[in-house]
Amino acid sequence: MRALEAFLTRHPDAMRAILHMLCARLRWANRRRVDFQAYDSLTRLARVLAELSQAYAQPVPDGDGRRCDLGVTLTQRELASLAGLKLNTAEKSLAALTAQGLVERSYRTITICDVPKLLEFAKVVADNPY
Repeated sequence: MRALEAFLTRHPDAMRAILHMLCARLRWANRRRVDFQAYDSLTRLARVLAELSQAYAQPVPDGDGRRCDLGVTLTQRELASLAGLKLNTAEKSLAALTAQGLVERSYRTITICDVPKLLEFAKVVADNPY
């Protein structure tokens, strides 16, 4: 521990990077706790997908700018874990989002069909600082 403290004292850029990472993780954990209390399972999963799309999404080349590939490869079990859901609940929620035309699914790939509509459905505010 002392070696780390000494290193961070000598390298303030490293200290800032670690603090930035820790703050981001704390914000993420707090969002998940708030989501768990405030939203139903379908909305929680939509919020996770919206957050992942904002951070990692890649536009679909032949799309109109509203479609994007999620940008990360996740199993349904991993998505369930991120949203604080049981696997079968996450599967039903993904099916409901698919039926509503918000997402398309294939093996470990999710395409967001309409990013603005997903953000609206997930109750994600564009100017949210988190």
